[in-house]
Amino acid sequence: MDFCYACLPGGPFRPPPCCRCGEADDYYSAGLCARCHRHAPRPVESCTDCYAWGVSAAGQRLCAGCRSWRRTHATVTICVRCGRRLHVDSQMVCRLCRKQPPCVPGVEPGDVPGAATAWQQLFLAVKLHSWRGGQPEVPPAGSWRGSAGAAGRRRVRVEQLPLWGVVARRPASRPRLCPTCRRTPVKDPRSRYCYACTPGGPVTAPPCRRCGARKDYYSAGLCVRCHKYAPQIADSCPDCYAWGTWRVNSWFCQGCRAWRRNHPHVGSCRACERDVHLAEGICRLCVTHAALIRSTDGIGDPVAANRHGQQLFLADMFHRAGHGRRDRDQPAPPPTPGEVRADGWYQLVLLEMPRDLAAGRGAGFPAPKDPQMAGLFDRHVRDHAARHGWSVNTAIRTRQAIRILLGLQDVPGAPLKATEVAALVGIGAPMRAVREVLVEAGMFVDDSTPSIEAWFTRTVAGLPEPMTAELQAWFDTLLHGSTTPPRTRRRHPNTIRVKLRWALPALQAWAGDGHVSLREISPAQVRACLPPSGTPRATMGAGLRSIFGTLRARKVIFTDPIAHIATGSPEKREPLPTDLAKLREALVSTDDPVRAAIAALLAFCALEPRQLPRLTLADIRDGQLHLPGRVIQLAEPVRDRLAAYLDYRTRRWPSSANPYLFIHHQNAGTTTPAQTDWITHRLGLSAQAIREDRILHEAHATRGDVRRLCDLFGLSVAGAQRYTATVDHPAIAHLDKPPTL
Repeated sequence: MDFCYACLPGGPFRPPPCCRCGEADDYYSAGLCARCHRHAPRPVESCTDCYAWGVSAAGQRLCAGCRSWRRTHATVTICVRCGRRLHVDSQMVCRLCRKQPPCVPGVEPGDVPGAATAWQQLFLAVKLHSWRGGQPEVPPAGSWRGSAGAAGRRRVRVEQLPLWGVVARRPASRPRLCPTCRRTPVKDPRSRYCYACTPGGPVTAPPCRRCGARKDYYSAGLCVRCHKYAPQIADSCPDCYAWGTWRVNSWFCQGCRAWRRNHPHVGSCRACERDVHLAEGICRLCVTHAALIRSTDGIGDPVAANRHGQQLFLADMFHRAGHGRRDRDQPAPPPTPGEVRADGWYQLVLLEMPRDLAAGRGAGFPAPKDPQMAGLFDRHVRDHAARHGWSVNTAIRTRQAIRILLGLQDVPGAPLKATEVAALVGIGAPMRAVREVLVEAGMFVDDSTPSIEAWFTRTVAGLPEPMTAELQAWFDTLLHGSTTPPRTRRRHPNTIRVKLRWALPALQAWAGDGHVSLREISPAQVRACLPPSGTPRATMGAGLRSIFGTLRARKVIFTDPIAHIATGSPEKREPLPTDLAKLREALVSTDDPVRAAIAALLAFCALEPRQLPRLTLADIRDGQLHLPGRVIQLAEPVRDRLAAYLDYRTRRWPSSANPYLFIHHQNAGTTTPAQTDWITHRLGLSAQAIREDRILHEAHATRGDVRRLCDLFGLSVAGAQRYTATVDHPAIAHLDKPPTL
C-alpha cells in the first residue's frame, strides 16, 4: 500500500488490532503493533516482574536481573509478601521483595518478613557494571572483597550508572544591553529588549525573585541589589546602619563582619531590643555609641548611653595611619613637648558648611575645641617667628588666625585645609604666614584647585561641549602625564598655557564656523586657518600639532589633520640695542637702593633675569660675584650700590632669616626667593632687554670675540654667535663708527 490507515483516500480509517498480541493501539505495519513488529521503534516500558522502568520488547519486557532470576528460580507460585504469582526462591519470595530489605532502615538483609510494609521501592532497569567489565568476580569465602586473598585479582568497583546526566548550572553572565535604549539590560538572557522597550509596552517589571523588591529591576528576574553584575550601589549596614556598604560584602561593614565572627551568639539587645549578634547582651551599635558617650559625657552604662538616641556613622571610615596590621595595632609614639601632630584617624565631614568670618569679627569666634593643640600651636608660632625674624605684630596676628581656624574645625585634631586658610583673607589675617607655619608643623592639606586648571576652564569656556571635552583630555595628559602606552611625561604649566594660546585662534574660528568637535576638522580647514608664513604660522602650527597629536595617540580622534602640513620654524630675531635712559636713571637713584643695586648688576654683569632673584648673601664676597661655573669681578660702582642696599636691608629687616640677596615685605619673613616679575616691576624695564644690549655692546667692542662672550656672560658658542653675527650688520654697523667732525 502507498498510504497508511490515517492517510487513505476517503479515510481516515481505524487500523485493525495486532494479529499477535491483540493490542488495539500503537499499530505499526503488516498487522503488527509497535511492540510486536521487528523493525518498529522499541518503546520503553517497565519490567513485568519487578516493575523496573527502562526495558524494551527485545528483552521480552524483562530486565536483565529478572531474566537471570527466572533462569535460576524455576518455581512459579504466589509470593508470601506481595501475593503475586511469579518466579520465587526457596523462601517463596519474588525478586522484587528480595531487593526490598536493604532499602528499609533497621532491617537485616535476610529478614524478609520484617521488611513487609505497605509500599515497595522501585528501581530503574539499568545494569550494574564494573570498571573491569563483564561479570563481577565473586571473592573466595572468608576473604574481603577486593583484598589480596587471591593472587592476581584486582579490586572490583561496582556502581550504578545514571540514567541521564545532570547539566551543571552555568554561572551568571553579564547581561546584554537593550538595543533600543542602550542603557538598561535585557529582561532575561532569552529576550532582546528590556521591559521598558518591549514591543507593545512598556511592561511593568516583575518583583525580584530573590528579595521580592518591586523596584530597581535589572535582569534575569533580579534587582540591582541581587544581580551579580549590576552596578554597585551604596546602602546601609543591616546591623549598625552605617551608610556606605556594598553588595560584595553582603551589605555589611567591616566592623560588623568581624563582630559577627567574634560573637556568634544572637539574641535581643538589652539597649535597643534588636535581635542581632551580642557581646554580653549588647550589640555593636550600642557598644560603639556608648564608647562615644563615655569619652565626652562620662556615661559608662551602655543601656543609659543609648536611651535617648544613637549616633550613626559612615561605614569603614575609621582608619589609622600606616599600612599593615602591625602599624595599625601598635599605638603611635606620644608627641614630644612642643610638637604638633595630627590625629592618626578621624571622622570625615559629610557636608561642609561655608563660614562667614566677617560676621565672626563682630559676634566673636568660638574657642579652640582642643586647648592642648592650641597651646602647642602658640609655642610653635613663637619659635617660628623668632627663627625668621617676624615682627611682634605679625606673630600675634598669626597666632590669633590659627586659633580662629582651630575653633572653627568640625573635627578637632585634623589637619587644616588650604580652602580654610584662604578664607582668612576676608578678615585681613596673614594668610601666607599661617600657611607657612602649618606646612612646617605638618598640619596642612593642600586641597585648592591649581591655578592652571582654573585658567584652562576660563579659556575654553566659549567653545562647544564636545570640543571642550577633547581639549580637557589633552590638558590632563600634558598636566599629569601618562604611565600607560603611549607614555607621556608631564609638561610644565607654562608650556601648556603657551600651546593653548597659540592654538586658541584656530579653535575659536572653527567653533564660529559651526564645528562642535575636533573630529570634524580636515587638513583643508587647517590650511585655511593657518597664517601664510612667519612666526605666527609656526606658533599656531606647534599648538595645533600638540593638540591633534596627543588626541590621536590617546585615540580620542581618528586622524591627525596637521600631520602632513609644514608650518616652518619661528623667525630668528636679531638682538638690537635698547634705550638705556631708564637704566641710567635707576643707577643714579639715591632714594631707592634696591632699584640701584638691581640696575648695577644688570648694567655691569649682564646677569640673566632668573639669576637675580636666586642670588644669596654668600654669593657676594671678596668683591666678587660667585656664580655656578664662573666668578665675576665686581666693579667699584657695583660694590658701592650693593653696600648701600645691604645697609638698607639691615635697617629694614634686621632679624630676617631669608638667605637670598633681594627680599621685600612679602618674603622677608620667609626663606623663599622673590619672583622674576618683581625684578622687572621694580626696575621699570625688561631685564632681558638690558642683558641683550650689554652682550651686543661687548660683541661690537671686541669685534666678535666668541670666546670672550662665553667667558663673560656664560653663553654657549651658538648663543654667542647670535650676537657676533651682528658686528657687520648694515642696520647697526653705523652705531660703532666714531662721530665725524
